[in-house]
Amino acid sequence: MTHRFFTIHILLFTLLLGSCTIVKNYYILDGESITLESLKSARKASLPGTGKEGLLTYDPAPPLHIRKARLVIPATNYDPTNSATFPVYEDVHTVAAPLSGRQIDRVAIWCTDTATYVADITEQHWGRHYFQLKSDTYIRDVKTGKRYYVISHEPFVLNQSYFLQAPPGQYNCTVAVFPPLPRTCTVIDIVEGDVTDVVKGAPGWGGGVKLRNVSVARLQANQYITEYKPVKVIE
Repeated sequence: MTHRFFTIHILLFTLLLGSCTIVKNYYILDGESITLESLKSARKASLPGTGKEGLLTYDPAPPLHIRKARLVIPATNYDPTNSATFPVYEDVHTVAAPLSGRQIDRVAIWCTDTATYVADITEQHWGRHYFQLKSDTYIRDVKTGKRYYVISHEPFVLNQSYFLQAPPGQYNCTVAVFPPLPRTCTVIDIVEGDVTDVVKGAPGWGGGVKLRNVSVARLQANQYITEYKPVKVIE
């Protein structure tokens, strides 16, 4: 939900059990090393079946496993141009590093008959990194052109900047809620509203997610990327 800024990463190397092969493309979470190939296999295994007559397949439940961040410092006389007034949250839901930098590998969707849930993965670039989701963010049915505007982004407030406080380099997952999509809606755009606030002493950013002409089933197949992975900080 923000431009990707330069981040210094510490590259860690480990030996695979029973071999001397060094894994170069991996991350460590809670002491477990996970290769990019294992993530690709997980996505392939999670591909949903085709719904009857090419209709959208509803998920049995919303993504209740995605934890909501905890508010630690409330907003104080909120001023969109003054970062000192932004609320601060901790304990955000953390996940594995995405397969790539492409937005399609950072977004997952759940569709039910009562609501639509869009999970977005962002990288924590600083100890306190601020974000915002605009209320003009929408999902568009490519077939009909109808737009479904965001309803909520709990625990955060729409149109209000907020800080996530966490170790730099971790990947955070948050969820936005939209109205339910009809079963005839199988291809969509997801367009996040542009943030135009000019914050004193801090870089600004435009809109975040902008996916066009994407299969709903493809984003449903991404649900596995939101699995909780506790981060282990190695000094």
